[in-house]
Amino acid sequence: TLFPYTTLFRSHADLIGCEVIGQQGARLGTVVAVDDHGAQQVLRLDDGMLIPFVEAIVQSVDIAARRIQADWAADWR
Repeated sequence: TLFPYTTLFRSHADLIGCEVIGQQGARLGTVVAVDDHGAQQVLRLDDGMLIPFVEAIVQSVDIAARRIQADWAADWR
């Protein structure tokens, strides 16, 4: 299912290059790809970290600021 901010970008390509900020303001990395594994999309970051692109984890997407806020800890791999 689509969550509210999916209308803020035209395609997953718009997410590439966005900085991802996690819990407690930790910088998690930069999106280098969006992988689709059928059940859900996954953000692939520049350090290899994978973050599920689902409403329960991704809290906000600001394409203009090139920033994604996620409920994800830096040590979750």
